[in-house]
Amino acid sequence: MRRADALALAALIVAGLLAGLLLGAFLRAGVEVAVEAPVARASGIISLVVHRATGEVERRVLPFHSFTENGVKLLAGILYPSSPYKETMVGTGGSSGTRLLIYDGSNTLSTPNYDVTGQAWWIVFGNGTSPQYSFTKYSLDSEVARAVISEPSLTYNATHLLVSFSASFTPDFSVNITEAGLLLKVSSAGDYLIAYDVIPGGVYLNANDTLTITYTFAFQSDQIFVENWGQVLWIVFQPYAKKSTTVTTTNGGTATVGTYYANSEYACKYAAFAIGSGTTRAWIVFGNGTSPSFSRTAYAVASEVARVAPSTVSIAPDGSHISVSATYSAASAVNITEVALYMLLEQYDSTDDNYAEVMVFYYVFPNPVELSPGQSLTVTFKILLP
Repeated sequence: MRRADALALAALIVAGLLAGLLLGAFLRAGVEVAVEAPVARASGIISLVVHRATGEVERRVLPFHSFTENGVKLLAGILYPSSPYKETMVGTGGSSGTRLLIYDGSNTLSTPNYDVTGQAWWIVFGNGTSPQYSFTKYSLDSEVARAVISEPSLTYNATHLLVSFSASFTPDFSVNITEAGLLLKVSSAGDYLIAYDVIPGGVYLNANDTLTITYTFAFQSDQIFVENWGQVLWIVFQPYAKKSTTVTTTNGGTATVGTYYANSEYACKYAAFAIGSGTTRAWIVFGNGTSPSFSRTAYAVASEVARVAPSTVSIAPDGSHISVSATYSAASAVNITEVALYMLLEQYDSTDDNYAEVMVFYYVFPNPVELSPGQSLTVTFKILLP
């Protein structure tokens, strides 16, 4: 990454355009006392690089700040605690339909749906004359072209977890690109705009110039986001079928998960998010490890006390946040020192309902939360969206 781009990214991350917040609260004699963890931010940038046919290179960096209604529903589906999870999605043509975001373990048309040769994700380029963002944006004002995204890259350090991907467009005519978005294709069911952004002033391209747009999601926190979360996003934004990656399971082993394994056209039941109907697939886990410590490669709580499945994923009506919550009621005195979010993923093999349990969020309290018998601790993972 060029130094100028890196500085721009750092500034945008500090701005916290997209934020996650982990809250704990415990009850004592009917009085609720809040225990608040540090804010975890997931900001983003859109990098625009133009390679002119004459040899010059131009660069711009813009903040990413615009998940659409479809995008928020897709994000909620990643964390949904049971199967199936269905939402009404509106396609680029304006028609709506119910789509499975967490599969029901069958070969039913689902989202994303990869056929044998199909692609699922595009960056789409447009030249609308007066483009404006809205939460209910379902298509570009004037689409010029679309290009399949690159395979996502995943990097992380002590403070950040980065997921990025890109696509390029080379016109054979002059055009001013004023808008761009992320497009999810659901086989023959249609295309769905997941994110939409306006490019102020546009990027003017002459014939044979090349514009490359790179989306980078930067999840910032000293805690919470672990490597497995990045691997889950790698799967979600995977542009092609029959791709896989490795996750670390909660027992310390490894498992392979991916888009789908079999060769049949709609082999959804072997995809990572194909969970048998009615199966619980996510839990908030409470632990009492004596000396727990956070790392990006953490894969389980140090000592599990209990796990509670959230009842649902809550979506704010205006799309400003999604959240999952669970409450643990102590039967005996216990010090809760750590909490996590576990989820099931279907393994990338030919065995149906062969799940891998992985931890995607992890937080260690600076001081133990002391619970007496009958007291309760509620934990909420909340992601604020732009």
